[in-house]
Formats: sequence, C-alpha cells, structure tokens
Amino acid sequence: NQQRRLLVEHSPDPYTQMHEVLDDLVRLKIANKADISTCLDQDGHRDYVNNGSTPSCWNKMTGVAGAYHKLHSEVELRQVRVPERMTLSEKVCFAAESELPDADRPALSFDIRVSINDEINRLRQEGIQPAIGTPSQGELQQIYERPDSIGASILANQGIVVQRAEHEGRTYFRMMNSKDGPSLNT
Repeated sequence: NQQRRLLVEHSPDPYTQMHEVLDDLVRLKIANKADISTCLDQDGHRDYVNNGSTPSCWNKMTGVAGAYHKLHSEVELRQVRVPERMTLSEKVCFAAESELPDADRPALSFDIRVSINDEINRLRQEGIQPAIGTPSQGELQQIYERPDSIGASILANQGIVVQRAEHEGRTYFRMMNSKDGPSLNT
C-alpha cells in the first residue's frame, strides 16, 4: 500500500494512477472471492526452482496445463478482469464492501454482479496463468528436452514453442510463436 500511495503521489497524472490502483483493489477482491489470494510461500518456490518440484500454489488439474491458485505479481493480478461498465462508485463500493455493515452496502447493478460472478467462475476454472517473463537458457533447455513438462505445456497453451539453434558453434534455445517455426524437438 505504501508503494501504491507513492505511485499516486509522485505520478505526473495522479488521477489516472488512482484509477489504476482502484482497479487493482477490485481485481484483488474478485480474486479473493474466487479463493485466489497472494502467495506467501517463498520456500515452496525455492524448492520448485532448485528441485523441479511443483510449488504448493500450483494446481495441475486446473485449466489445460495447470494454473496457480495464488497471485505472485501485478502481471498475474492483471489477468483478473474488471467489468468494463463498472462505474467509479461501484468500484469503490465493491472494494470496500467487507468494511461496511450489511445495511449500508450499496447494491451493484445486475449486469455488474453477473460480470463479477462470471469472472469468479472463470478464475475458479482456469486459475492464474504464470507470468513467464524471460526464462533462462537452462529453463528453456529443460522445456526443450521435456516437452511433457509443465513449462512446455504452459508455453504451448500460449502458442509458444522452444527451438534449439546454433550460433558461432554454440547451442542456445529460443522461444518462438508456434506458427512461425517447427514444433518442439525438431
């Protein structure tokens, strides 16, 4: 919250920044209603990186290749969709609804409630896809060598394949759109 406050205070356009912060609060609230919270298990992620084990916040039965049931970054938070027609007052009321007594809670419009429930159901079914960033050469090599791995499934689900290439006598691995080149292990 301190970082978000500083973003608003030091922004050249604090009004727009404040709207983005409010949208993030609505996203967090929707995610929480879908039983998706912030991941605090750093040890499980270290084990995942070091041993190749699955982090505790990963559910391989969700979606196509599995998905997180916890949030790790703003990139992942942005996967939660805020209803397009949600007004500023509806966003404020929705973000603060747990702080208000039942009698004082303003009602959201029917369309917005339906949109929020649809998003909650989508998140429960699909989870949060990991923000892949730029994998290291070692990670890309593992994905290339194990096309049945979780990483390969996630990339394939996003239309990305890993290719092996040679340059100046050295082997390296690169990510490509699956429509731009041959498939894995070619």
